[in-house]
Amino acid sequence: MSFIKGDRLKKVELLAQTFQSNPLTTRYKPRLWPCEPSSVWKLFPRQSMAMSFAQSCKETVHVFALEKEKASLGQRIFLVTSYSELWHYYKTYPQSLMHCYEVIPEGAVCKLYFDLEFHKPSNRGADGKSIVLLPIKYVCEKLMDIYGIECSEKNVLNLDSSTEDKFSRHLIFILPNAAFKDNIHVDALPRFLSLSSVNHHVASASAAQPSIDAGGSSTSPAPLDHS
Repeated sequence: MSFIKGDRLKKVELLAQTFQSNPLTTRYKPRLWPCEPSSVWKLFPRQSMAMSFAQSCKETVHVFALEKEKASLGQRIFLVTSYSELWHYYKTYPQSLMHCYEVIPEGAVCKLYFDLEFHKPSNRGADGKSIVLLPIKYVCEKLMDIYGIECSEKNVLNLDSSTEDKFSRHLIFILPNAAFKDNIHVDALPRFLSLSSVNHHVASASAAQPSIDAGGSSTSPAPLDHS
C-alpha cells in the first residue's frame, strides 16, 4: 500500500514539474482593464531620462515625444512604451495622441523622412496637396539617380497632423530593402539635394558662376545600407 502511495506521489511531483516548465497560460501582468495590453507606459519630463529608462527595460520599448496639452508651443513630454501598446491607445484616443513622434536613438538605422509645415493664415493660397506631391516626386527621382532605387508615392507613408492654424505632414519613405545608417546620414541627403538644386539653378543662370558650397554641408550623398 505504501509503495502505491509513493508511486502516485512521484507522478504528482512529475506533473507539477511539467506544468512549471510548460505553464498552460502566460504569466499574469497587472493592468488597468482586461482589454488593455500589459506592457510599459511611463512618462518623463526630459528626453534623456526617457532614453535612459528605455535602455534599462527588459521589454522591447521605444521613446515617443508628445506635445503637452495647454502648454507653450513646442513644450513636450516623453513617453516610453511598446509599439503595440501605443497603437492600442492611439486607436482609443486618437485626438490626445495625434501629435506623437518617435525619438530615433543615436546611431540607429532609420528611414528617410521629411516634415512639411506652414502657417495656414499666412499662406491662404498655398496648395497643400501640391506641396506634398512635388517633393515626393523630386526625391524619388533623385533616389533613382543616386542609388538606383525605384520608388513612388506608393512607397511613402504620408501622415497628417495638421491643425486649424498649421499645415503639417510627415513623410516616411519605405524604401525596398534599403535604409540609412543613422539619422546623421538621413540629414545629409536633404542637404545634398538642396545644394544640388541651388547649383543647378545657378549654373543655368550663368555658366561662369562658381558652384555654391554651404559651409559644413556634405557635397556627396549619404550612403545607404541594403538589407
